Amino acid sequence: MKLNRLGTCSVRCTLVLCGLSVASLYSPPAFAQTCATGTGPCTIPSSTSGYTGQPGTTSYTYGTITNTGNILINAGGASNQNTQLNVEAGSSNATTTLSGGGTLTLSTSGGTGTAIIQDGTFAGGNALINANNAIEGFGNIGQGTDLALSNSGTINANVSGQTLLLNGTPITNSVSSVGGLMEATNGGFLVMQNPLTILARILKPPARAA
Repeated sequence: MKLNRLGTCSVRCTLVLCGLSVASLYSPPAFAQTCATGTGPCTIPSSTSGYTGQPGTTSYTYGTITNTGNILINAGGASNQNTQLNVEAGSSNATTTLSGGGTLTLSTSGGTGTAIIQDGTFAGGNALINANNAIEGFGNIGQGTDLALSNSGTINANVSGQTLLLNGTPITNSVSSVGGLMEATNGGFLVMQNPLTILARILKPPARAA
């Protein structure tokens, strides 16, 4: 690319570089409903009734996501790959809010690997607010990053013999009309390595046999 003396693009500029600002070249990847293995990263749409991040992929979240179905972050596969959901990738002190009353499922199938939710900038101070979704399954929420998790929905380790690990920054848990529940069911294990800043209706122990 060449610039003329006025600092504008000459005829030898490509349309892409002349028509876009520098900032737009670093915009988030396109929205998708499925992030297929070998592609991505992908951005979860602001409104979805079903999204899948396949093994080895990275999915981004920004702003409010109205989830009326299931967002599946699925690790494993033939290559035993981790799968990541990066909250507010490239941002600092930004917030993703899960609304819509849907489900966000962490799982591993067809091999080993871990489904992960983490701060998309690692030390960016980004936050995930679970307004009314059910975050369930097994994997890792935090991954040792600065992700701040606030829950007024449900967090449920609900896969038998498997662990849902929470290890980001302190968790804020608050009761609302739709939840504020953190539990382990169906023989799953909920393990928290970060402190809780608010204790409201918080842990529901598994039912005991009569």
